[in-house]
Amino acid sequence: MLPLLRSERREMLLHIGYHKTATTWLQRHVFDRSSGSFASPCSFLDQVDHLVKPHPLEWDEAAARRFFDERVRAIEADGLVCAMSNEAFSGNPHGGSFQSVEIARRLHALFPDAKVLIVIRRQADHVLSSYKQYVQRGGCLAPGRYFDPPRNWFRIPGFRYGHFAHDQLIRLYQELFGRDRVMVLPYEWLVQDSDDFLQRICSFSDARPVEGLPGRRERVSMSAAAIALQRRLNRLLLRDDVNRSALFHLRSLPVWMRRMDRLLAPLMGRWCEAALRRQIHARVDGRYAESNLRTVELTGLPLADLGYEMPASAGAR
Repeated sequence: MLPLLRSERREMLLHIGYHKTATTWLQRHVFDRSSGSFASPCSFLDQVDHLVKPHPLEWDEAAARRFFDERVRAIEADGLVCAMSNEAFSGNPHGGSFQSVEIARRLHALFPDAKVLIVIRRQADHVLSSYKQYVQRGGCLAPGRYFDPPRNWFRIPGFRYGHFAHDQLIRLYQELFGRDRVMVLPYEWLVQDSDDFLQRICSFSDARPVEGLPGRRERVSMSAAAIALQRRLNRLLLRDDVNRSALFHLRSLPVWMRRMDRLLAPLMGRWCEAALRRQIHARVDGRYAESNLRTVELTGLPLADLGYEMPASAGAR
């Protein structure tokens, strides 16, 4: 079967995440048509419906190809870079990201000439932010149950530490698309210098520079104090795909919790944050050092300088 994109057409960009690496900000302000450089061929949920949700035995490659083909061509005709930015492509951390390999293969089947952007983050910060997102979405498991569930909890996928071993997904995409067509950027570079971060993306994509953007913070995590309170309220008041059994669905709960956070953070925020960070660090310290070293070997990134954990013997290698 012929690929969707032929060699004479402009190369598209696939931004696959990860979650909690400013993906929402990038989607709204960089990979949106309003940037004047990029445009998305369809909505976030359309991408999910055609590339993420279908079971491997039910995915219709030809139907997906037909859906994207005309939309991609229309963007290229306007002289823009077609960009699909969707953190679900890297898999959902709350469900163990079990579909990430299948999604990578689907993307390659449809867009074999695309370029791929992967944004990674220091694991201790990444895992903490991901857990807070889980609670803000409606989750009600305490850290112990969320990170280390009982052995007999296997019927429905949950959190998996391997989701944050970045080298595994990077290697997969490099094998599928080619090493020179996969760019990996640390989220910490965006925090340090957002203009340079965006310039790297535009240069990699052969896109016009994107300038004059608003601040990068979107969906900022609440304090650990507010997270602890919401986790208990979620059992009754917030129904979501990470918690489908809540008795009620109070749509305004996230708004009220943001307001409550302004009161709780000054009173208990520092203590609760330190306690939650201790729990996270106890679980991840030492876990990702070898993975980070392999990521350096795959990408050449100076992760040690950015605070990523490395093996004690890395300097001698």
